[in-house]
Amino acid sequence: MDPDRVDRGVPAAGGQDSGTTQPDLVLQGTQVGPLNTQYNNYYYAGGASPSATSRIWSARAHPHAFIGREELLSRIADTAGSAVTVLHGMGGIGKSSIAVEYADLHRDDFDIVWWVPSEDPDRIPQKLADLARALGLVDPTDSVDTATARLMGALTERDRWLLIFDNAERPRDLASFLPPGPGQVLITSRNPNWHGRATLAVSRFSREESVELLTGRAPELSKKDAALLAESLGDLPLAVEQAGAYIADSDLDTDAYIRALTQRPDQLFTRVGDSDYPTAMTLSWTMAFDRLAADNPVAFDVLALMAWMASEPVPIGLLRDRPDALPGRLRVVADDLIRADCVRILHQRSMAAWIENTLQLHRVPAALLRARNSHAGDAESLAAAVLRLLHAALPEDVWDNPDTWGPWEPLLPHVLTATDAGRPLHGSPAESGWLLDRAASYLQTRGQPGAAHPLFRRAFDLRREAFGDDHADTLRSANHLAVVLRDVGDFHEARSLHEGTLLRRRRTLGGDHIDTLSSANNLAAVLRALGRFDVARTWDEDTFTRRRRVLGDDHGETLGSANNLAADLHELGEFEKARTIAADAHRRARRALGDDHPNTIKIAGNLARYLHALGERRPPAHPTDGEEPRGDPAGHGRGR
Repeated sequence: MDPDRVDRGVPAAGGQDSGTTQPDLVLQGTQVGPLNTQYNNYYYAGGASPSATSRIWSARAHPHAFIGREELLSRIADTAGSAVTVLHGMGGIGKSSIAVEYADLHRDDFDIVWWVPSEDPDRIPQKLADLARALGLVDPTDSVDTATARLMGALTERDRWLLIFDNAERPRDLASFLPPGPGQVLITSRNPNWHGRATLAVSRFSREESVELLTGRAPELSKKDAALLAESLGDLPLAVEQAGAYIADSDLDTDAYIRALTQRPDQLFTRVGDSDYPTAMTLSWTMAFDRLAADNPVAFDVLALMAWMASEPVPIGLLRDRPDALPGRLRVVADDLIRADCVRILHQRSMAAWIENTLQLHRVPAALLRARNSHAGDAESLAAAVLRLLHAALPEDVWDNPDTWGPWEPLLPHVLTATDAGRPLHGSPAESGWLLDRAASYLQTRGQPGAAHPLFRRAFDLRREAFGDDHADTLRSANHLAVVLRDVGDFHEARSLHEGTLLRRRRTLGGDHIDTLSSANNLAAVLRALGRFDVARTWDEDTFTRRRRVLGDDHGETLGSANNLAADLHELGEFEKARTIAADAHRRARRALGDDHPNTIKIAGNLARYLHALGERRPPAHPTDGEEPRGDPAGHGRGR
């Protein structure tokens, strides 16, 4: 054994140890018996009894595959002169392994390195008393208080010592145990609030660090698969370590591991290969959840609800402004003080990040919370609550309506997660169908029909199963699905679906209903895409006439029909008729919708094309505007 180090060969990544074999106390190479503690297993060398020149080492074993963290380690060294340095971050982020690595890198700078588990403040004095006895400062019969008092005095008079308080929760728990001497104190904590102390935030691995650790632990992994695993684990160091260790020791491939992580994370993290860290990580999070539920049940309920959202920032206004959409026990978060208490404790315990009025829960504790909810029978109710909350928060009229897009951008990831096919949606078909349909419409109107297509199809299938073929929501989804099929180039399926939807709407709603007219409008668009301009013209003329009668000449949908009819006429060679209808629609759109509305821009683009075909350069209806019509020259409008 190296006389300056005890190495138990625990793997990389950091976090808490769990039940590994402990080394015996060593004195001049003679084994004198083990200590009855999990962490404070130490040895000293340099004399027949402890003295000022003895080396005493009681740190956790150095990880044999430590990755990255060079800048953070350097910053710890730079803060050594401040006596106390705090590493803070969420559970599983690797705070403890960084402390071990720092102690090992600077082992020649210290004669004493002493590890003090600090989750339970009542146990701290005993751990310090053990150090006092190891230094020969007290007799075996002296009390713990006497031992800690003598230790504090002794450490103020000597240097070259490092105390590591691991997983401390509150500054007041350590206030009496931080010697002011010339040594160094390193604290690991979830709590970022250590006022007056040098604090260093520990972040997740970079993607490159995650891939390096994964491929190092499991060389059979490709960098692409390692990156997929890292993404699914949110680059959380302990979880990354577990994945590498487990895959290296099993026949589980990347896809199977990710499925297990989604469906059974609590069981997955107990299968640890040759690494004990993730078991301790799971236990650490379980204990943290239990403490939070006991100390602040409302904050725990907020966290449990967030676990069913995406691992992206959740605007606090989502919880604050819509209490009626929340489960009954959570409606109290509308109260400013109660909500502030929730945010404070979640931030203080690093259970959720608090950034710019948003809360964010990491995907690994979120997965563990979902598993916990499932075991408690709360999964379906929490999943449904998220659906109701998002449904209440998001505007419906997103198509060609930029004024409604603002709320969708930050909440879209949560909508996509909440409506994922693996979630329990059968109990909330109305909300889930609406969210899928509206999210797809938002994506399509923002120019992403490929991303919108599967969401529209899922909305249609879900609504048809839940409500039947003739239900208004089912027909609406059928209409939207057919539109996106046209946009992705599947014209024949789009035509078939439009024709079926139009027949059902005419039968159930009548020929003049706005939904029936939407189906007729969209069928004409598909016919136009298929080159059937004569048939499209017939449908567009009928729809334009009905919309003028039902909605009025200046309504946006009427103007859309005018734009489509003008496109048919242009393709049939009736250029003057196309120009006349488009010019009138352009004037009305500018007055009713404004110059910058998407429909105005589309109509202007088409009008410019028609004028060009006639050899004209500008619409004669605007002789004093001094600007050309704007828009996409190829745009025909969509007629939603």
